[in-house]
Amino acid sequence: MKCVLVGNYGVGNVGDEALKEYFLSAFPDIEWAILMAHPTKEQLPRLPAGFRSFISLSWWKTLKAIKQCDAMVFGGGSLFTDVESSFACFLWCIHAWTAYHYRKPYFLAFQGIGPFRTKTGKFFAKWAVKHAAFVSVRDEESFARLQSFIMNTKCERTFDPVILLIRKSYSLRSENVITLIPRLNSGQQFIQSVKLVADQDKDVHFSIILLQPDDSQEKNVAVTILRLVDGRGVIVPVRTFDQLCECIAGSSFVVTQRYHGALAALALHVPVEIVCQAEGDKLSSLKDYANGVKSVEEMFSLAQYGEETLRNALKSILK
Repeated sequence: MKCVLVGNYGVGNVGDEALKEYFLSAFPDIEWAILMAHPTKEQLPRLPAGFRSFISLSWWKTLKAIKQCDAMVFGGGSLFTDVESSFACFLWCIHAWTAYHYRKPYFLAFQGIGPFRTKTGKFFAKWAVKHAAFVSVRDEESFARLQSFIMNTKCERTFDPVILLIRKSYSLRSENVITLIPRLNSGQQFIQSVKLVADQDKDVHFSIILLQPDDSQEKNVAVTILRLVDGRGVIVPVRTFDQLCECIAGSSFVVTQRYHGALAALALHVPVEIVCQAEGDKLSSLKDYANGVKSVEEMFSLAQYGEETLRNALKSILK
């Protein structure tokens, strides 16, 4: 079975790369063709959504791969939301439309749908959901939004599958270390949360984790935070999800504005403060787990259920 795997891969984000790792490890029987943001000559680029990418013509081999594949899989993450970029929903809808045009079934797996700031972003998301052969979402907010969408298939409520990559052998330590995980666009709300924690304990040491370590904006945010805590810490570039889990396992507390940082802390039972970007965003979906309203065990069972339903859907449609 040949499938094209679509996601925000190749941008240097640990969470997105962990999603790619999950699909490669969980579905080894599938021959994956992976679309990358910054591909090498051997890799496939995304389809063009702008003039410069269009005239490069490198996307022709991607078009060929889609024509020759059995299906396309949108592999996790919050692809169809315009909270960070109004361009995102349009970009991913181009890929969905191309699969639809060539009569290739496409699967929206473990997705975060919305929130939306614009009618245009919502329009593209609705189209992609309506024509999908399979839809599963990783949070209740996305599931609720889809109730107003016209759909041709049942939506499955699952959870982010990256949690299934977490090993049980991490050495948990209650050190006096607080792990801070900002975003490249973290603003005053995150800074205020850090300041409150720093003021409570003048002896605590901080570990500032970069999940996009090559991004200059994220580096600048980390430097600002280090100054805020009077230099009582280190900036730690992290390039794999396993490294992230190791760092969190050695923490006494975590403050994060990164989804997979919060997920790892919850799964490893490390106390965490989750700083959302917007109401109803992907981080909001983890608040009930952090507050004890929902159990961590539910996260694992939902993720396993999501894997099972996707596997069955692929088999039933492609048999």
